[in-house]
Amino acid sequence: MGLRVIEDGMAVGRTPVAGLTRRGMALGAACGAMMVGIVVATGLLPAGLRAAPPGASPVLHGDILRGRDLADSICSDCHAFVQGGPAMIGPDLYGVVGRPVAGTAGYDFSPALRAHRREVWTVGTLSAWLKDPAVFAPGTRMGFEGVESNLDRTDIIAYLQSLSAPK
Repeated sequence: MGLRVIEDGMAVGRTPVAGLTRRGMALGAACGAMMVGIVVATGLLPAGLRAAPPGASPVLHGDILRGRDLADSICSDCHAFVQGGPAMIGPDLYGVVGRPVAGTAGYDFSPALRAHRREVWTVGTLSAWLKDPAVFAPGTRMGFEGVESNLDRTDIIAYLQSLSAPK
């Protein structure tokens, strides 16, 4: 039995018990080869959990394969997902996690996204962007209403996290 994953006040999945920080982030390895783990919650540490080390980087709990399928059906008309892929209507999303917002060379981002260029695409920024691009960056040219489902966003971001060059 795992700990219920909470994001924006909604349950989005389960992860094995890991460690919650006092800020509400939990780290942990998730079950299955295609999963990584984060819990976003509020409140005190539940009994039996240990605090994650200060400054630990959270990773997302999501189903990478389901995220790939969602990204393919929702995003692939406008975005490539391969290393060195072409900019299409939108930029290539390979390696987007950890990249500066509006930081893809050779792509003409809207002024709305360029206003965020000092930020980095993290779990949090990607979730906010995917939830409602027009709220994240008012005036964006991206004609997409967003992904309302926390579970769907979680899985898409897990897939995006998996897209990076081997280290």
